[in-house]
Amino acid sequence: MKWHHYYEIYETYFPASPKIIVEIGVAKGDGLKWLRRKYPGAKLIGIEKYMSGCKTDKGDWELIEADQRRLHPTLISHLGTPDVIIDDARHWPNYQAASFKKLFPILADGGVYAIEDLEVGQHFAFRLYSRFFGIQPILRKMIAGMSKWEGWGTEGERAPLSIMFFPQLVLIKKGTQRIYTSDF
Repeated sequence: MKWHHYYEIYETYFPASPKIIVEIGVAKGDGLKWLRRKYPGAKLIGIEKYMSGCKTDKGDWELIEADQRRLHPTLISHLGTPDVIIDDARHWPNYQAASFKKLFPILADGGVYAIEDLEVGQHFAFRLYSRFFGIQPILRKMIAGMSKWEGWGTEGERAPLSIMFFPQLVLIKKGTQRIYTSDF
């Protein structure tokens, strides 16, 4: 079950008519069911590591059994160019980082990558680890790069266009980088 404010945020920031939506971590299928109601024309693909524990029927979507840390290149190419990717799987910072590194490059321009349940990475056991090896260093580098302090991307590169933080959630919108200059 998702935090209720996720749906409101998704309605506001997801593309109006996404063609392909990928959700990593299906569990009971509540997310896929909501996505189907909201985006009836979209191709929905769910990725779940533990299909035996998956509590959803096949429904009107494709289910793939895979570990988010070890997404095979064949699987990644099968996903196409998603307009939305939702990471609702293990919620561990190193898992989130692994899937982000593999899937953000295939996200469409104008697409949104959502990472849910960030609070898990703030638990004591993960705090030190996630500070150096999880999704947090990637987000810090992207923020710095968007300001061109560290240089995430170059002019014309498909890179983070905006990063939005909400309670337990971050959205990363992909777009074409444009370098702005000023005359100080």
